[in-house]
Amino acid sequence: MANVKEDKIWEEGIYQLEVTDPVVGGIDGISNKQAKQLANRTGYLREQIENDKNSVDTALAKKRDVEDSYSKTEVDKKFTSVGTTIAEKLDKTETAADSTKLGGLAADKYAKKDDIPAAPQAATEAKAGIVKLKNSITGSLSDTAVSEKAIMDFIASNFANSKQESGYTKLPNGLIFQWGKIGEKTNDPIKVTYPITFPNICLSLIIGNLMDANPNTTGGGGHQRINPFDNNKTGFTVKGPYGYTSHYLAIGY
Repeated sequence: MANVKEDKIWEEGIYQLEVTDPVVGGIDGISNKQAKQLANRTGYLREQIENDKNSVDTALAKKRDVEDSYSKTEVDKKFTSVGTTIAEKLDKTETAADSTKLGGLAADKYAKKDDIPAAPQAATEAKAGIVKLKNSITGSLSDTAVSEKAIMDFIASNFANSKQESGYTKLPNGLIFQWGKIGEKTNDPIKVTYPITFPNICLSLIIGNLMDANPNTTGGGGHQRINPFDNNKTGFTVKGPYGYTSHYLAIGY
C-alpha cells in the first residue's frame, strides 16, 4: 500500500468533495486530493518550524554566556513569523474557495453551503441523489433501483418454461404457449393432455395438417385434415387418418 506523495508547499485551499465526484484513487485521484493538500501543508509548516528552530539553536550556540542569550521576547518574535505566515495563508472567515486556490476554476463551479442538503435526498431523473436498492421486483416505484438478482429472479418466475418436444413457456402478461407432437397408428380419437393445465382457459388451438402416414395404409399419404374437438384447460381430443403425425400449438392463460 503506497503513501500519499507529499510536497512541502502551502496549499491555498482544501478541496471540497462534491456529491457528483466519482471515487477515484491513485496519485492524482480526486479521492486523495484533500489528504494530499493537508499533507503538503503539514510538511510546509514542519519545515518552517524546523528552519526557525535551527536558526534559534545556531544563534544560541554562538552565545558565550547567559547575558548574551536570546530573551523570551526575542524567541517569541522568531516564532511569531510562523504564525503570521499561517494567518496569511488560512483565513478562518472565508466561506468559499476562490478560483486561485482550487485549480483556477471560477467560484460558481463549486457547491455552495446552501446547495448541500442536511439530509440525503432521493434521486430523480433531473437531480442526483440517493437511490434505494431492492432485490425483488414487486411494484412500480420511481425512486428505486433493482439489483441483478432481482432481474434474474423476475425472469425465472415470469418466463417459466419447459424446452421439451411437448413443452410450454409463460409470459409476464399471463399468456401461456404450449406445444406438442400428436399421432397414433389408429383411426380412433385420441386424448391429448397439455404439459400444464391452463389456469383459466385455452384461447386458441392450432394443429398442423402435415402427416407422414404410409401411402399404402388406410388414409393414404400427403396432407389430410386432422380434426380436434373437446378443447379445454387440460387438453383436447383429436382424430386423424391412420398413422398420422402432426404438431399443435395452444395459447391460453
